Amino acid sequence: MTRHSLARRLPAILLTLLLTAILLGICLIVQGTFLEPRKLETTLLDINLPEWNKTEQPATIVALADLHAGPGDENRIRNIVEKTLALAPEIIVLLGDFAQGHTAESTMSPEQIAATLRPLARVPVYYILGNHDYACGAASFDRAFQAAGFIKMEGQSRIITFKNGNSIQLSGISDDDTYPAHACSTPPKQHPETPQIVITHSPGAFPFIPSHVDLTLAGHTHGGQICLPGGYPLSPAPTRCTKELMSGYHRHGNKQIYISRGLGTSILPIRLFCPPEIVHIRLH
Repeated sequence: MTRHSLARRLPAILLTLLLTAILLGICLIVQGTFLEPRKLETTLLDINLPEWNKTEQPATIVALADLHAGPGDENRIRNIVEKTLALAPEIIVLLGDFAQGHTAESTMSPEQIAATLRPLARVPVYYILGNHDYACGAASFDRAFQAAGFIKMEGQSRIITFKNGNSIQLSGISDDDTYPAHACSTPPKQHPETPQIVITHSPGAFPFIPSHVDLTLAGHTHGGQICLPGGYPLSPAPTRCTKELMSGYHRHGNKQIYISRGLGTSILPIRLFCPPEIVHIRLH
């Protein structure tokens, strides 16, 4: 191709590149705004607990994080409830941030959220609150959730015995983003032979959790919410969190944590290469 012919074709080449970029941008907007936020995935997490007596039947837990329920979100929540119950968990843990935004006007009311989640109470449901819930009124969420039969776990522990005869100590700690001093305090282990699982909202508390805790479950980060292909977050890590602890399973020495990508969105109603997830945990 001569320089003269290339010059004649250059406007057409540039126009093609521009149209391709525009088309790609439209596809990403449609994917991130309309498709991926509704692409609910179930992530299976197998955890071995050395203290347990060996059995062929694992115990099952479902963890749900960052619902971020806004006005008109009832059908989305019902779909999450239906898919959760289909997994037949023995217990359910709710990891906070049920509210959307930071005001009572921006979120579905605590009463509506609790009523839509109420079918989960076919099995024991344990919950903690997140930073958005505290901003919108923690007392209102506590009243509504406890009326629905859910059990608040911040600063509390419960011994839970599963169908296979093995037990765990489930403990909750406050949101690290709201009460960092409280978040550093993990309820003590009650029995040396009973594994301890901690639920918290933010993984920022993980460095302060004692090494004897067998598993920590957290949310808050949304997995970055907007990511490059492969799930690498484009957004900065939230306060007191790190890019490493944005999603998924991590092990630091004897400690292990799973950070859920969550179920809703915050600030922007977009998810890209970071679909929402239900976490299905099997304890062996």
